Amino acid sequence: MGLAASPPPPQPGDAVDVDLIVTEGQPYWPQEQQARADNACVGPLRNDADLWLTGTVYRRTVGLYPTHERALGPHPSGRADEMRGVGAAVDPDGLLWIVEQRLSRSGMAAVRGDHGPVHKGEGS
Repeated sequence: MGLAASPPPPQPGDAVDVDLIVTEGQPYWPQEQQARADNACVGPLRNDADLWLTGTVYRRTVGLYPTHERALGPHPSGRADEMRGVGAAVDPDGLLWIVEQRLSRSGMAAVRGDHGPVHKGEGS
């Protein structure tokens, strides 16, 4: 189950998306034949309610298909201001975007209304 190997990191200007889908009765991957040929299928996982969770990994060119802007946090001013985080938003089509990204430590403190230190967790 899952990817045989991790995909390479995206090139500058690209993003790697994992589209997750929940279905009833049987697993589903969009364009399954091509996704399998690209080793891009994740799952399936099934729960007791017979709901299936599957995923498909895609590379996306951000300039052509931008990330939903409400899911993006403040950009870091440099390495010292950088922290790892997640932003989320629902677009007008009802699609939930969850975006792992580099965030501005000072920008996040300002959003919180607190200018104290931001916790530096594992992986920051």
